[in-house]
Amino acid sequence: MSDLTNLKSFHQVQYEHEQKLKAEKEIKDKQDDMEQILLNKLPHGSGIDCKWEFVWLKNGKVKAKNSFHCMNDGGYYDGYADFTVILHSPFMDHQNFDLVFNGRYGQYKNKQYMLRDFLEDTLYEALKPQV
Repeated sequence: MSDLTNLKSFHQVQYEHEQKLKAEKEIKDKQDDMEQILLNKLPHGSGIDCKWEFVWLKNGKVKAKNSFHCMNDGGYYDGYADFTVILHSPFMDHQNFDLVFNGRYGQYKNKQYMLRDFLEDTLYEALKPQV
């Protein structure tokens, strides 16, 4: 009888593993779809010249990373300010986000060119729900 019990346990473990893999694939597919939606909404150009990169956090938030290409008063490019947009509820409310400048250099460029207000306004407008 114990062999039959062990056999059932093996099949139960195998079934649970398959269900876990299926659930993980569904989550990954939803995340991929949301990344495509965000790519279509997030701004490109006007200083936001790099590729958007996404990192999904275990708490359901998503980090969208990019860089702003700074330009000085003379019209010359003056380096990049790396930043991260943390979307708190990416599947529901895209306008609920925090903007973080990455590293000392990114923070320095933010202060030098006063980027925070510009980027927050730009992101807020870009992430508005479509009416």
